[in-house]
Amino acid sequence: MLQGAEPYFWPGTRGKGVLLVHGFTGSPSELRELGEILHRKGYTVEGLLLKGHGTDPRDLLEAKAEQWEEQVRQGVAHLKETCAQVTVIGLSMGGLLALYAGAATSADKLVVISTPIYLYDWRVYFLWLADRLPYWAIPKRPRGPSAGAAASGGETVLAAPGAAAPADHPVQDGPHGAAGKRILYRTTCGVGPETGAVGAPGPACDDIIQRPAGHLCCH
Repeated sequence: MLQGAEPYFWPGTRGKGVLLVHGFTGSPSELRELGEILHRKGYTVEGLLLKGHGTDPRDLLEAKAEQWEEQVRQGVAHLKETCAQVTVIGLSMGGLLALYAGAATSADKLVVISTPIYLYDWRVYFLWLADRLPYWAIPKRPRGPSAGAAASGGETVLAAPGAAAPADHPVQDGPHGAAGKRILYRTTCGVGPETGAVGAPGPACDDIIQRPAGHLCCH
C-alpha cells in the first residue's frame, strides 16, 4: 500500500458519523483534511479505501463497480452501529457512490463534490475495447505535494489527529488503467436510475465549513 493511502476511522463524541469516499484512482487522503476538521467538531469519521486503489495501479484491473458499492454499504452500516445520523461525502466518482448510498442504504444525508453525472466524451463508446488494447494503462499527470504546493501557493496540509501527515497528500495512483475507465463509465451509468430515490437537498452537517475547494483536493 502506498504511504498515506491507508483508510482511517476516528471515533467522535456527537453520535453523528461521516463516511468519506474518494475519487477514481485516488485514495482517502483526498478528503483527509475535511475529515480532520469534522472530527475536531465531534463527528465520527471513516475514510474508505476503494478496492483497487492505494496500491499498484494494476490492482484496479481486478476491481468492479459492484465491489465499490458494497464497500459503501458496509461503511454506512458500520457507522450506523454507533451513530444516529450518517452523512456520506463523495469526491468525483466518490460522489456517484454517495448518490448510490442515498438510494440504497440508510444514509441520512449526502454531499457530492465535483461529481460526473454524465460523460459526454465520444471515446466512452469504445471502452469495450479496453481488454483488447496492447497497453494496460494511460499515462496521467502526477498530483501530489509538489504539484499542489505550486497551485496553492505553497500551502501545507494539516496532519490527522494523533498521526503524522502522509508523505504524499493527496496520494493517488499513477496511470489511468484502461479497463478501469470502463468501470468508471459503468459506475456513472449505473447511478443514474438510483438518483430518483434521493430526497431534496438540505444541510448535510450542523457546522458549515467555509473553506476553498483547494483545501479538499489539490488539482
